[in-house]
Amino acid sequence: MDYNQLIEEVKKDLDDYSFDDSEYKKIFDSAYGNLEKSYKESRDALERSYYNERRKATAENALETKSLSEELAARGLGKSGESALLKINQATSLNNSLNDLAVNNMDEQAKLLSDFSQRSSELDESYAKTVSDKAESEKKTLYERLEHLEDLSEQEAQRKSDEEKWRAELNQERYALNQKLNAESGDSATEEEKSPATIKEKFSSLVKWGSNLFSSIIKNANAESAGSTKNEDTTPEDEGLVPSVAPQTMGNNILLRYLTDGKLTEFGKGGIYSELARLIATSNLDKTYAEEVLAVLRSQGFDFDFSVELASSDYVKKGYEIYYRIYEEYYNGMTEDGEKESDAHATAVEKAEEAIIEYIKKLYITTDKKKAMLKMYDLY
Repeated sequence: MDYNQLIEEVKKDLDDYSFDDSEYKKIFDSAYGNLEKSYKESRDALERSYYNERRKATAENALETKSLSEELAARGLGKSGESALLKINQATSLNNSLNDLAVNNMDEQAKLLSDFSQRSSELDESYAKTVSDKAESEKKTLYERLEHLEDLSEQEAQRKSDEEKWRAELNQERYALNQKLNAESGDSATEEEKSPATIKEKFSSLVKWGSNLFSSIIKNANAESAGSTKNEDTTPEDEGLVPSVAPQTMGNNILLRYLTDGKLTEFGKGGIYSELARLIATSNLDKTYAEEVLAVLRSQGFDFDFSVELASSDYVKKGYEIYYRIYEEYYNGMTEDGEKESDAHATAVEKAEEAIIEYIKKLYITTDKKKAMLKMYDLY
């Protein structure tokens, strides 16, 4: 057997060695896919819960604002500075509540992402170790085969060397014996001693030979201004309200509530759209101030076609009045009848949204404006 050829083939296999991890990659890709799916489902559930809590807080604030406004109106203060200040205070209170919900949501999202990142990292490490161990095992097998073949090759070489040495010694013995036989040839040598059988027997006594053979939380940008309201911020209602919070801060404050993993998604943009519309319409926000807030949002990636003019229109304001009135009627009626608050809230939201849709359908405005209004109420 040509052991040298086999040795060269194994050496070539070692030089060209490349572990085929395709089967392992399929297994680990499947495991990672399941992990990622679980993370996204949990993240989406958390986000849905956050927006439900945000809507609930907004609705409760609106009811409270309405009740307090009616009390001021009953005292003849419906158009007073006190009424305007009330709206600012209620808007600030709502912003603080929404901020708390946003911070808690971001904390939960961060924990979820951290856990996903850690488990992904562990999965990657496990994959790398498995592939490395398997590759090392296969290479070890090749090295062991190489070592075994080299041992066999050395044994084969030794066997050939011993055989050649034996043949040389045998030839010498044969030569000496022939010389002796030639010298002793004659009458003194019997015919039996000269026979081939006798010579072969002598040679047989000389024959003795054998061989052995393998990963922001972003801080609350409104913290610096939360909880601070001043009387000088109050302006006549027909001119619109200008909060003490700078447009830059207000825009960043709104943006932070709709970031997912530090990014502004299409879902988040829709939330900003309805949030800004609600803020403008229900707080009688100054249009110039609103445009500045919108500019801040656009600079951060909010690219939806939003109209401050439409959000400030009587159409939209009346829509919110209808929404809150229907919501209040159903919510109060159901809770008074003993229904659970969660069920009352869900039904009230559903009926209020149905009322808004019917209201918008009957408006004599363009289809594009109707779509924009539906989006402002988070219904499109």
